[in-house]
Amino acid sequence: MTIPTLTGYPDTPTTCRVWCRWCCTWHIHGQEDPDEIRHRVAHCGQHSPYWHSSYHMRGTATPWDQVRRTIRTASIAQQNVISRGETTPAIDRLRAQPDPEP
Repeated sequence: MTIPTLTGYPDTPTTCRVWCRWCCTWHIHGQEDPDEIRHRVAHCGQHSPYWHSSYHMRGTATPWDQVRRTIRTASIAQQNVISRGETTPAIDRLRAQPDPEP
């Protein structure tokens, strides 16, 4: 099984945000140094492909404030659909967004 590598964007002095393509939202983790890669436990629900593998997180110096508006996130109603392991065309479009550029 290949474990994916996601980018962690610094948010506060101790936390960073990771864009989760499955949940269509930003997950919060402890911050890593730029270009440092560490294994992270996924914050996703049991229907997520990350549930079993989790993921690697690579730190970056690019702040979250610089990239957060480049990604559309799921609404509360869409998050409820995702948590049930279901999808809609709108959720599929959110998941198809390109990853933010670090």
